[in-house]
Amino acid sequence: MKVVGVSEVKNEIDIVEAFVRHNCESVDLLMVSDNGSTDGTLELLEKLRATGSRIAVFSEPSFGLRQSVRANSMMRSAIMDFGADWVVPLDADEFIEPLIDAPLREVLEGVPEEPFLVLWNNFAWTTRDSGAASPNPVDRIVARVPPNPSRAFSKIVVPAKAGLARGVALTQGSHSLIKDGEALPAAIRDEFALCHFPIRSIGQFASKVATGYLRYLAEDTGTGGGYHYIEPFRALADNPTNIAALMENISLRFGFNADEAPNAAPIVAPLRYRGGPLEFAAPDVDAMANILRLSEELALRCASLRREIAARDRASLATRARDLVGRLLRPRI
Repeated sequence: MKVVGVSEVKNEIDIVEAFVRHNCESVDLLMVSDNGSTDGTLELLEKLRATGSRIAVFSEPSFGLRQSVRANSMMRSAIMDFGADWVVPLDADEFIEPLIDAPLREVLEGVPEEPFLVLWNNFAWTTRDSGAASPNPVDRIVARVPPNPSRAFSKIVVPAKAGLARGVALTQGSHSLIKDGEALPAAIRDEFALCHFPIRSIGQFASKVATGYLRYLAEDTGTGGGYHYIEPFRALADNPTNIAALMENISLRFGFNADEAPNAAPIVAPLRYRGGPLEFAAPDVDAMANILRLSEELALRCASLRREIAARDRASLATRARDLVGRLLRPRI
């Protein structure tokens, strides 16, 4: 049996080494697609690959958030090109935590070959974590929020036969597998958890919220994707000096809808990290640099679009002019 993780990342310099080292202890191969990082994430992934980590690295930059398109392409490649029996979609802030200390191929022995869901274990950031000395965020952030049993806050795990079925696709975020617009049945299983570290530092949070919101806005899919960025983006824009309090509040409620509350207070229960020490020093996340680079790309794309529209207008005007001249010069009978 072979288990392959698939992931798309962008500007995850603070956590990507821990992500790779830890998850490679569970999966047989980790496929990572970099979506145009500007903070050194791609270069660090290449270093990890060169030093022996079981990862395949791809560079596929794009402006908008089309995660589901790439996730589906990578899922099928994992099965067809790399021989995956199971595919585990992962974000860079998600860490596999099996109940037993073993590779997933052993954990999944005997599990029915049907799609299933794994619940998030969210880890809550507090102001105390900002002063911790460890460069590894999963060592610093140890407050585990009890899982939300809602299926919306889980990730799908896909067996090969389902991943290659006609008309089947992962949704945005890989929270379900759909066919003809309907989610396929998927039970919640607990052979392993996904430990989730969405908020890790002030710079990382500001960068994630601002760039994530702008990328979803630029995509304009009309599906409501990225709704979780709207409120923090506006709060950040209105009062950036209150960012730490905003982070703590969102961190405690991450993975819960607005009308829900966590079932219990967070407990100190660190991730059972299996990746060993980090070898490469990661710089602090520079939110302003990431936001400015994204803004520059947006401005360049707007300028390119204006040129395309102007060229089409000129071509259309020239066509109309030729038609008019042709009609005027047409012999009259």
